[in-house]
Formats: sequence, C-alpha cells, structure tokens
Amino acid sequence: MLEQEVIKFSQIFTGLDRAYGYYQPKNSQKGNGKEEGILKTVTKPVTLDIYKSHLEKTHYSIGIIPIREDNTCCWGVIDVDIYPIDYKEVIAKIRKLELPLVPCRSKSGGMHIFMFVPDGIKAAEMKQKLKECALSIGYPGSEIFPKQTEIRSDRGDTGNWLNLPYGIGMRYAFNDDGSAASLQEFFQLYDKYKLTKEQFNSLTIKDPDEILAGGPPCLNAILAKGSVGKGERNNTMFNICVYFIKTKKENWENEVSKVNEQYFKPKLEHTELNNIIASAKEKEYNYQCNKDPLEKFCDKKACVKKEFGVGTPDHPTFGNLTVVETDPPLWFMDVDDSRIELTTEQLQMFEKFQRRCMEVLHTMPPLMKKSDWIDTVNAMMAEGSLNVIEVSEEDKFVGRFKSLFNDFLIRWPSSSENEDVLLQRKNYINDGKIFFKAEVLEEYLKNAGFKIDQNILYKTLRFTIKAEERQIKIKKDDHIRLSVRVRVVDDPKMRTIKLDTSAKNSQPEETPF
Repeated sequence: MLEQEVIKFSQIFTGLDRAYGYYQPKNSQKGNGKEEGILKTVTKPVTLDIYKSHLEKTHYSIGIIPIREDNTCCWGVIDVDIYPIDYKEVIAKIRKLELPLVPCRSKSGGMHIFMFVPDGIKAAEMKQKLKECALSIGYPGSEIFPKQTEIRSDRGDTGNWLNLPYGIGMRYAFNDDGSAASLQEFFQLYDKYKLTKEQFNSLTIKDPDEILAGGPPCLNAILAKGSVGKGERNNTMFNICVYFIKTKKENWENEVSKVNEQYFKPKLEHTELNNIIASAKEKEYNYQCNKDPLEKFCDKKACVKKEFGVGTPDHPTFGNLTVVETDPPLWFMDVDDSRIELTTEQLQMFEKFQRRCMEVLHTMPPLMKKSDWIDTVNAMMAEGSLNVIEVSEEDKFVGRFKSLFNDFLIRWPSSSENEDVLLQRKNYINDGKIFFKAEVLEEYLKNAGFKIDQNILYKTLRFTIKAEERQIKIKKDDHIRLSVRVRVVDDPKMRTIKLDTSAKNSQPEETPF
C-alpha cells in the first residue's frame, strides 16, 4: 500500500478525530440479509496507521464518524439497506438525474451512496440535501449519515460511524458503467464528483414525478420501481386504498384497479382485490407506516407535508441510541433532528423521558403504552443498532465526577453575596468565578451515590478541574475555599455551564470585596 494512497484516502474520509469504529465480520448473516459482526466505538485518536490497516485488510475494517467537533462534515451517505438491489439501475438513475454522488457497495450487499464536500459544511445541511437526493432516486426512507446534526462532545458523545469502503469484504465504489472500481478509480470518481461549498449550496434536487399525486413518498417510491411483487402486494394495495379514500375521489375503486393492472406483478386476482377494498372501507384507516414494505421507504417528515400524507405523526421519530460506558452510563438519543442526553432511568421510564423532552426540546411526546416503549428501546439497543462507546476505568471515574460537578454548579443555589457561602451554604459567583465550600460539594456527591475519599476529592478538583484555593474574608474571619473559572452558555434548548479548564493554575490573587 503506497503512502500517498493512504494519505489521500484519509483526507477524503476525514471526520471526528478523537474516536472511530471498528468492525470484525462473523461470516454469518442476519435474517434480513445483513452481515453479522462485532461493532465497537473506540475513543482514541484517528491516526494514519488506522486508515492503512483498513486498506491493507489486516485485522478489521474501520468506521469514521462524519460529524466533527464543530458539527460540520466533509462527506455524507445515503445508506440503502434494501435487498436485493439492482446496482446498475440505481447508478443509471443517479447519472440520469446528474446527481454528484459516488455509489459504493456496502458490506452486506446494499449501497452506500456518498456526497463529498471537502471544504466542509454544516451536518444539518448535508443531511437535508441527502434526504432530497434519496427521495429523488426512490429511496426516501434510507438512513442518512451523518446521523446527527450536533454532538455533545463535552459529555463524551461521538455520533455514529460508517464502515468505509475498501476494507474487509466486498466493499468498493462503482464506476459509472456499474463495474467495480479499484482504489485508484475511486479517487478519480471522487475528484470528478466532489463539490465546493458554492456548488453544494447551488445544487437543486428535482422532486420525482408522483404516481399518486400528493400521496406518501413511500407508496410513490414502491410504485416507481415498476412492479410490486408477491409478499408485498396485499399491504401495499391496502394502503393505496387508504390513499384514494383520503382523496375523496368518486369511483376511486376504478383507480385502484388501474394501479393493480399497471404496477402489480403478478396482479391481484379480482376477488382478492375486492376483499382488500372492502376491508379498507370498514372504517377510517391511516397508513400502516410500520409495516413492510412501507416501513423500508418511510419518510415521516416529508409525508406530513403531502396533501394526502400521514398527517401529524403520533410521536416524534426516535432515532439512534448511543451509550457512553461511564459509571453510571450516559445515553444519547436522536429525537427527530435533535440530540438529547438521558440517564438510564429516563430511558427506561417513558414519563421521565417525556419530561426530559420538555426540558430540552420544549415538546412533550404523547404517552405510549409501556409495552410499546419497551419494544422501541429494545429495538434501539439490539446488536448492531446500539452505538457503544467504551471508556477506560480511569475515564469512567473522571467522566462521572465531571458530570456531577457540572450538575452541582448548575443546580446548587448560588448568590452574588460572598457571605452566603458561609451563612446559607450557597455558591458565590463573582467576576466569572464560582466559589464553593468543598464540604458542600462532598455532601452533594455523597447524595448522588458517588463515593470519594476527601484527599482524592481535593486532588481531583486541583489537577483535573484546575480549581484554585482562594481566601475570602467574611465578617473578619478567613475561610479557605476553592474556586473554578466557568463560562455561562445561554442555549435555547438547554441552559448549562461549561467548565473552562484551559487556564493553568495560578497563584491566589486578592479577591475584591
């Protein structure tokens, strides 16, 4: 492997530089056709050697997290997870629409369709553009990377990673004629289709022609493929009936028959079709978004905007789940296009999750049955779905301490009067610094179930938090206390205090009173 090839590959797939994923195949497949393997997130710097090991296919394949610390990215992906897939048909459609995309074969035989913007753009902008592209090529329900539009770096969050092409297994780019591209040919495709910021911003994606005018993107995508085969016909036809009932067209049953004749291969028999129509007439139904084949193509956000779409969804979209293995663990969940941090209890109990959404997102999801919430969370925690961020024993302690210390600064009563530090056990804020009594913090940690020796507490404050000992005068008595410099961030989603630990310890200076 030539060094310049490794360097170019690493520059193309630049991303978060403090964590990466790795994948080891098990040489077996899940029931849905996806390849099984061991997936882990490693919180270590991403080095050139890691890319080299990936390309040499020595031990494992790596995954890079596209979203960076500043919530920008240089590449994004449409992850088409529908099997089987006609690669040449998809490639031909991409080129016909003149979309600047580079399609690759995924490890399980699906497609990872890349867009590259080397200058970097906001992750939210990349996600939106790729959603438009996915709709245009007929895969509106596909997962989009970056999966997050923002990450909580200060809390150990990393976002989700994507397996890169040219690792272990049959993972490669496709040339425009549908043939497998060598690494050098992939570099040529990259140079041909990469975008500048200006080109990205001016790129317009044409909406696909609708077979069912104003109808759900999923049904239009299914019909646009030209044929609805066995195993999918009954559910698809039932939902097509729901669509035509919503349009309130006269003699809509005739329209259903036309769809059956044109798009169903083989078409439904007359008796079977009439039974489905009769069933759809029994009461006012909505679309069966959670059933195949609709679920594979579902795009709720696009659907609610359609005249005869799903309407207001019952719940927000609960997306990807990440766990940082601190003690106790920290959980991060995507809710619609936002990212929230949860405790284990908030994830387990729906009402507590509901309250957390109110605090952070200023929205309250409707109540769910306990069994439905359990099914939802279990699906997110299933092998291959949950993003697990491993943490060393030392980092577990430090991470937990920082988390509780941050909560202490936010939640503990504060005052602008220095005497309240002594008289009312409040934290005293002056000139961008918080003064607090160490024994009050120690009590707070104890009540939170965090046991720590007093000597270790003082050392952790001094060397990890960079707290300084200061002497303040209250009513002629000297009281030695610790202080820490902070910044106060006013975020509309969450008010929090971020610690400024960049400054070095300095000698105590006289505090003005």
